[in-house]
Amino acid sequence: MFKFIKRLFLFLILVIIIVPTVIIVFALMDDANSPNYLNKEEVAEYQDVEKVLLADLDRAVFAFISGDRKIKFHEVEVNKTIYGYFEGFDKEAVNRIGKEINNFYVEGIWVDVETDHLILYTKLAYSRIRTTITAKVEVKTDEDEIILTLSQFKIGKLPIPKFVFSKLLEQFTIELEEGKIDSKTVQFRIKKEVIQRELEKAMDNKLIRFEDLVLGADEISIYYDLNTAVSPEAQTFLEAIDELKQVVEDDTLVSNIENKLNELDIPPQDQEKVDEFLENLHMVNDLIKDKLENPANVTEEELDLFLALQESFDAIPNLQEVIIEAVENSFDEDLLYDLNQILSEFGFDSIAELIFGN
Repeated sequence: MFKFIKRLFLFLILVIIIVPTVIIVFALMDDANSPNYLNKEEVAEYQDVEKVLLADLDRAVFAFISGDRKIKFHEVEVNKTIYGYFEGFDKEAVNRIGKEINNFYVEGIWVDVETDHLILYTKLAYSRIRTTITAKVEVKTDEDEIILTLSQFKIGKLPIPKFVFSKLLEQFTIELEEGKIDSKTVQFRIKKEVIQRELEKAMDNKLIRFEDLVLGADEISIYYDLNTAVSPEAQTFLEAIDELKQVVEDDTLVSNIENKLNELDIPPQDQEKVDEFLENLHMVNDLIKDKLENPANVTEEELDLFLALQESFDAIPNLQEVIIEAVENSFDEDLLYDLNQILSEFGFDSIAELIFGN
C-alpha cells in the first residue's frame, strides 16, 4: 500500500503546483495574506518523501484493517513533501522550477488546504524583481473526474480577472494525455481512470482502486478500496481481512498466543515484560473489535495503543518466534501463504510483522 500512497501523493503535488502557474506580469507588492514559507535550514528533514509517509503508515494500516479506506494528509505534511521534492527551492537544485529561464527562481511555495478548495501561494524572483503569485483553485469530483477550477488569481496584490485566462487559453490548442482544459471555465479535468492507471504502474498490480479525493479544512483525504473485481491479490487480501476479523472477534488470536506463552518456562525477570505484552495485546484486540463494528478515524490515543503493543513485542526478543508461530497458526495455511506473498510487495515479511512491526 505504501507505493500506492507515495505515487498518488507525488502525483497530486505536481497537479497542485503545475495547474495554476501561469505568469503574465509582475506586481511588486507581496500579497498581504501570504503565509510564512519554510526556510532553507528546515528543508533537510523534509527531503525524504518516503520518511514523511512512513511516519503515518501505522495509522493507515490500522485504519485499513478496520475497514476505514481513507488516508488523510495534513496541510503541513503536503507542504513538507513539496519542499522536500524540490529540495527547498535551492537555486542549484536539480528539480528547480523554471530552471530553463535565466535569473528566474521560485523561492517558496505554500499550499493552503481548505474545504473544497486550495490556495497556492508562490514567491517568485526575476533578476532583482520579487513578487508573489496567489491562485485559488476549487477542487471537486464527480463519478469519473477530478475537476480543478481556477477561481481567483493575484500577482502581488493585483487581481487578474478570470476572463484574461479564458481569452489566453482560447488562443492556444492544448492537448493533454492526462486530461483536458476548458478555456471558458478555466478548468482542468483529469479522469480518475488516469490516476488508477498511474497507481497500477507504480504498484505493478491492480490491488488498489482509487475512489475519490476530498479537501477539508487543513487536510486532503484520499479514498480507496480493494480492487476485487479485477485483482486476485485484492480478493486474497479481502479474504485475509475477513479471517483476521474472525480471529479477533472470537479471541482466537489472543488465545493462541497466550496458550503458547503459557507452555513455556519464562524466567521471572521476563514475566513482567510478557504480562505487559499480553495486556497490550488484549487492549488492541478489543480496540480492533470495536473498529470492525464501527469503522472510524484512528485517533492519536488509539494509535498509541497499537504502537505500545509493538514496543512491548520488541522488549521480549527471545519469545518473538513463539508469538509469530501462534499468529500464523491462527490462519488457514494456504491463505496465509498467499497473503504473505502480497505483503512482501509492501515491505512486510509476514502478517505478524504487519501487526507487531519490524
